[in-house]
Amino acid sequence: MAKLGVAVFAVDVYGQGVRASEAKAAVALAGKYKSDRKLFRERLLRGLEVLRAQKGVEASEIVAVGYCFGGTGADRTRACRRRRESRGQLPRRTRQSQSCDGKNIKARVLVLQGADDPYVKASDIVAFQNEMRAHGVDWQMTVYAGLCTASPT
Repeated sequence: MAKLGVAVFAVDVYGQGVRASEAKAAVALAGKYKSDRKLFRERLLRGLEVLRAQKGVEASEIVAVGYCFGGTGADRTRACRRRRESRGQLPRRTRQSQSCDGKNIKARVLVLQGADDPYVKASDIVAFQNEMRAHGVDWQMTVYAGLCTASPT
């Protein structure tokens, strides 16, 4: 991306030296932030502030991109909900939040989803699509067959 002239910035929500050594530990680390949305968002937004302060970064041109947990982070920052584009993992619905807040999305949204992803239910996909339609969001979804077939740990 940098070779294309794009400024790239990665947010380390875990903190210096905090790394998972195996899949089970990674699930636990991600779970901490998925269950504490406020903490997760605070860390993501702090990273966004640092990015915006960089010389040559145009705030109106920021794009959030993430894969798996990073995709959840891209969605949670809402950095792109008022901007051009957002790419990320489908947000999981909870009893407290049955919505991914589609009414606030002003960005174009691209979702690349593994058909057999054990972390995203078919009902989440339908709910996401319905919400995007209900709020007139410019969105696209591509589903890749045979990906993400590992069962959750």
